[in-house]
Amino acid sequence: MQWVNVILAVCCLGLGALHLTRLALMRGDRVGEASHAAMGLGMAAMYSPLGDPVPGPVWIVVFAGTGLWFAALAVRAGIGTRDAGYHVACAVAMLFVLTAGGHGTPGGHGGHPDVALLSVAALLFAGFFAWHALRCGDRLVAAPRGGASCECAPEAPPPVHAAGTV
Repeated sequence: MQWVNVILAVCCLGLGALHLTRLALMRGDRVGEASHAAMGLGMAAMYSPLGDPVPGPVWIVVFAGTGLWFAALAVRAGIGTRDAGYHVACAVAMLFVLTAGGHGTPGGHGGHPDVALLSVAALLFAGFFAWHALRCGDRLVAAPRGGASCECAPEAPPPVHAAGTV
């Protein structure tokens, strides 16, 4: 079934490249685009039958940094942050896969982690990402009608006018 890994690696590589292109060409949520690019490239490396050219500890630093950045954004912006929590969950999911699945990291040193715990965590992540996909699908459908978009940036506060101006 190595061909399945090749297809998945190519698809993830394409998604990572797409987000790198968006990062280079678009203004807006640059950190969010960089986060998505790192996740796409990280997943491509995990699926690659050629092996991961990046050491596991480097990926851990990348995804821990991403998670901390968006956690700080969520704390700083409060409930006005739309999807910072999603990026935190993505970073935690990537760290989970890295540490539970190998790549020279603590969970992959040949030990046998508790399969039931890993299965429950994997199901929780899968459920979260399915819920998020449905939520974003609803937002994309609502967007042409003036509904919300699926962004990660905090909502802008209403403009403040100086006293006596209209």
